[in-house]
Amino acid sequence: MASRIDDLTRSQQTLEQEKQGWAADGEKWAVEKSSWEEERANWAAEKQSWAAEREMWAAVKAARERENGESDEGRRELEQRLGALSAQLAAAEAAKAEAEAAKAAAEAARAEAEVAKAAAEAARAEAEAARAEAEKTLEGKKGESDQATRVAAKAAACLAELQKSLTQAQVDLAQAHSTLQEKEEQVQAREGEVREVRQELEAVKERLEALEVELEAATQQLKKAAEEQQLRSELEASASAAAASAALAASAASDASGVEAGEGVGSRVDQLEARVEALLGEVASAERAKAEVEGKLASAGRENARLEDLASTKEAEAKSMFLQLSQLKADNASLSSDLAGATDKVHELVAKNRRMDKDVVTAAAEAALREQEQGGGGAGGGWSSLALVTVGVGAAVGGVAVMKFMGPRA
Repeated sequence: MASRIDDLTRSQQTLEQEKQGWAADGEKWAVEKSSWEEERANWAAEKQSWAAEREMWAAVKAARERENGESDEGRRELEQRLGALSAQLAAAEAAKAEAEAAKAAAEAARAEAEVAKAAAEAARAEAEAARAEAEKTLEGKKGESDQATRVAAKAAACLAELQKSLTQAQVDLAQAHSTLQEKEEQVQAREGEVREVRQELEAVKERLEALEVELEAATQQLKKAAEEQQLRSELEASASAAAASAALAASAASDASGVEAGEGVGSRVDQLEARVEALLGEVASAERAKAEVEGKLASAGRENARLEDLASTKEAEAKSMFLQLSQLKADNASLSSDLAGATDKVHELVAKNRRMDKDVVTAAAEAALREQEQGGGGAGGGWSSLALVTVGVGAAVGGVAVMKFMGPRA
């Protein structure tokens, strides 16, 4: 009877160890669930980073389209917008860093799951030892009690179920590890593409700045050539007048003094002709310089067109990259609707800005005309007031529109 009680006690201990193993498996699955939730948060941060990159490319495209015809004030507005987009990109990078930290926490949780798995393995080993001991005891006393036999069978079934659960847990853990490695490789590949696109964007911006400097220098040279052209015209007029005076003097001297005086005047005429030829040479040199400047301007225009083509190519590459990313993430389709909403908002603000400019100019013109009709200072004063009010108020309205547009994004 005492041996039977001992057998039942050992069977109960075995069942308690199995329960501990099941509890460890439950904790491990909870940790795995937390790891997957953190992985989802990581992908959400990655999505925000790509949204910022896409918006930055949209801003660069708008800057390319408005590069040639906009004023210095418009260029400053674009630079402010690029700065705001850079700040958004920095915020996205910070969110990405937080996602990386969450991924590191997931790695730590997975390590804890490995520890829990090791504890479950130890519990299983203890259960195996208890089962072996119980089987030895039951083999010696098989005929004493049918109850002991049923308990042993139940313990064996429980151990088999535990072994099956442990095997499935090992398979799931291996799959999770493989999936995590694939996600890490995808993240690294996207980071490399982002770095390459950012480097190409910086190179294009530097080239555009250099092109602006070259255009400024070419403009100065063109002004200098125009001044030289004006000087050439004045020199030609002076040379023509000098030639006419020399011819007149030669004719008068020939009539008055004869052949000897004519020879002296002829020498003077030769000197004047030499001076005229020298002046014509200088004029030709100025024309060549002007042609060279015009050639540089044409070259600068071609370079600008090439840079615009390069920007279009980079934009196409960026679109292709976004399409590939949308194939990997099904929920990225919402980015297109967000971008369309932002574009509509930009168009709405631009239209509103134009309407406000038109209204302000109309009001300023009416005020200036009323001031002129009331005797405010003559036609010249009225038009001067109109010009000053139009320029000042138009600049103020443009600044307010830009602040409204940049405010939510900054």
